[in-house]
Amino acid sequence: MLATALGSALVLTFFPKTLTPVFFRTTSKPMTIRVTREAPPKEAFDQLFSVPEIDNEWKEIKDSPSTNLNLSSQRDNSWNPLVALNERKVSLPKMVFTREMVSANAEPADNLHWIAELPTSERLRLQAADDRSQVMSQDWQLPSWRESVAKKLDEARKAAGPRLNSHPNVFIPGKPLGGGDVAMRDLPPSHYNITGQVRLPLGLALGDRPLEIRRIVDGVRVDVGEIDAPKGTFSIPVAAMEGTLSIELSDKTGTVIASASHRLGPEDERGNLLMHVTAKSQFAGTFVSFNKEPNHLLGEKLLSIRGEPTEILYATLGVHDNSDALGSFAFPKISESSFGLIRARSKGFADTLLTLSAGEAKGISLLPTKFISALKQIIQGEQHQDLENSGMIFGQVLFDGKPMSGVSVTLDESAEQVPVYLSGFIPLQGVEATTENGYFAFTGLSKGMHTAVATRNGEYLGHLNLEVDDEAVSIGNLEASTKNQTTQIKVYDAFEGTPLSANVHIQSVKDSMQVLGVAEVYLPQIQRLSFGYVQPDQVDYLPYQMAYSDKDDFIHVPLVKADWLQNIFTERRITNVPDSGIVIGFVPEDDFEAYLSHEESYDSSNIVYFDMLGRIVPAGVTGGGFVMFNVPSGTQSIVVMSKKTEMLSTQVIPVGADSTTILKLRF
Repeated sequence: MLATALGSALVLTFFPKTLTPVFFRTTSKPMTIRVTREAPPKEAFDQLFSVPEIDNEWKEIKDSPSTNLNLSSQRDNSWNPLVALNERKVSLPKMVFTREMVSANAEPADNLHWIAELPTSERLRLQAADDRSQVMSQDWQLPSWRESVAKKLDEARKAAGPRLNSHPNVFIPGKPLGGGDVAMRDLPPSHYNITGQVRLPLGLALGDRPLEIRRIVDGVRVDVGEIDAPKGTFSIPVAAMEGTLSIELSDKTGTVIASASHRLGPEDERGNLLMHVTAKSQFAGTFVSFNKEPNHLLGEKLLSIRGEPTEILYATLGVHDNSDALGSFAFPKISESSFGLIRARSKGFADTLLTLSAGEAKGISLLPTKFISALKQIIQGEQHQDLENSGMIFGQVLFDGKPMSGVSVTLDESAEQVPVYLSGFIPLQGVEATTENGYFAFTGLSKGMHTAVATRNGEYLGHLNLEVDDEAVSIGNLEASTKNQTTQIKVYDAFEGTPLSANVHIQSVKDSMQVLGVAEVYLPQIQRLSFGYVQPDQVDYLPYQMAYSDKDDFIHVPLVKADWLQNIFTERRITNVPDSGIVIGFVPEDDFEAYLSHEESYDSSNIVYFDMLGRIVPAGVTGGGFVMFNVPSGTQSIVVMSKKTEMLSTQVIPVGADSTTILKLRF
């Protein structure tokens, strides 16, 4: 149940002829998301004491366009974002050593006599670790990471002391005043004051609905500003030019109905920002004919031409709907961080399957049935296989929103699948890269989630994760961008918050990273569904799959211990179901309820809730989370609902047999 293998096997079938969703397992070859680590896991003691050679690797890090902190753990020229995981499980008893035992300041005869008292097997392990990392000769009197942070904080408090004396709004621990009150002092003035303008679209009147601006760092609201609604201006004092400015318009229940956000950078010090507040808490868009807009498959803004009335299945939520006469649709109260599966059907067009992100409405092209049939016939004649009812990907490579030529596209898990590139609507023979329109197509695909990877001149450019189903066309943009920003990756104990170390491999970065508590990566500002794999250095923590978006302000990597999960499994007397996985979710905001929406027969007793300390509780609570045991293999949608606002947060993930996935879901 708690093994580390990742994969995805099965899949959803949407839209039978009655438009009633039916889900079944398939015996076809499963899609697998895999990760490679060339070396087997290190022994616990060896990993604990190994020290990275930062100076020797600095030139490689400096020249890398993707990372600027911590070391890459491998250099693989044949890299794909997620490739085969090859490792052997090493189960070793825990070895515990104190600083005093290995202190470099004492004579060996005085403090190392304990080595001779160790069992033979442990002496050999210690010798191997010393040969590899010279642990016995290191200065273990150096302060730990936590001690260094505490020292810096203490220095900062002392330096700020004179300025704090005259400010009565900060709680200062110490002797109580007069009648036992706690001294209260003002915060020191913020270093920056950001100003700008706010714009609301027509029809989005304020009324008595609150409009608020805050600065958010790592998901925490740290600064609050003021908005002058009649003048359409804002100002907010900030202590640092980092994080995100967020403006939110809420209704009476506290549900966010429209918002705007802006990642802060040094260039924003001069202020005068312009922030457009739009409805974003939704799955929304307009379906249009590809014939009318042949230059783009998907657009961030609504297209001005008349759309196509369309039947819609919100597969992630199991809800049927119809677009209006103009082809527009909106499903509200969906968190902006959400991803979901949508299947669309319109007369004269091929069924379209879309992995959609919540946020602003998008223009979505529907491909004419005649065009898809003709394309399959041409490809079928070249490849000599029956493609009539098979799954298909039709995508477009974009660079900063514009079609890009000269790009090669491959499927990560199916190297034998050869794409077809198009010039206009004509498929080309013998062409190995995109033309000026950036279009590519894969046919004859098995059901499940597939990863398309774009390279140019052998260098990674971007990736795209798409769900594929029979008798449907899966569409999407394979994007790259020059608009990159620094994103922090933080690895920590999920319940204690202490920093930890792990090997983190995410699709957006070529090399896996050895993250020692905190790392920084440069990610393109693209809202796309991405996956990664985490291998903790400490053997008592679980390896797992994660999901994220490249546009996230931060990527949190919480680690949980295998014993904690096993205790829940045992205490709740969960029955182990073969060919299933485990999903763990953390929900920092609001009391909530969790669902596995694709599986109508899924037994809710497999869902266990826990609080912020990891203790089992009867229902989802703020700051806690949930464990879903026995999640069937295949592509699944995880849904949580806020009990306060009824806002939904959804995530699409591939679940493999004996896999573990950890998610962070926000409202």
